[in-house]
Amino acid sequence: ATFGCPKRCVWKSLRSDHLKKAPCRDWTAEEFISNPYTANFMTGMFQYVLNKEELKHTQSLQYESALKEKFWDLLPGPNKTESLARAVDHYMNLGWMEDLVQRGEWNIGWRMPHPRGLKGCAFFASSEVKTLTGISICRDRSEFDDFRGLRAQCALTCECRSGQVACPRTCPVAIE
Repeated sequence: ATFGCPKRCVWKSLRSDHLKKAPCRDWTAEEFISNPYTANFMTGMFQYVLNKEELKHTQSLQYESALKEKFWDLLPGPNKTESLARAVDHYMNLGWMEDLVQRGEWNIGWRMPHPRGLKGCAFFASSEVKTLTGISICRDRSEFDDFRGLRAQCALTCECRSGQVACPRTCPVAIE
């Protein structure tokens, strides 16, 4: 498993040999769409959230609240209340993941393209996605976290430095 990998394998994978030789770059939007890692990552992330009732409820409320407060005008159609309900259902049932990996659509909600047209690492790290999901793909992970982000796939966006957790060793060394 990738995102939902148990703590023992996550910690081991963050220090693995593939990070020693991996290029310090961001994956392209096409790589995210074509690489099975993306679907595994997103599915694992949401299985973790959706399998815990309190997290599922909190995630649903956070997403709905953010749509109402920040993205109301982006909801499609004349009936915004109905669109909001569809968007929350779409999100909680992984419809946005299907939009991405099956159709190559970088949507923040049901029939809602990213407002700035972002794709790839810029999409995942955007303030809009962070606001809606509460997830930062660049956050350092530790052995105490339940899952990992996308630092290795988004090394430039996440400003990786050699030696940082989950960053390619080919990235520049941190200046002290």
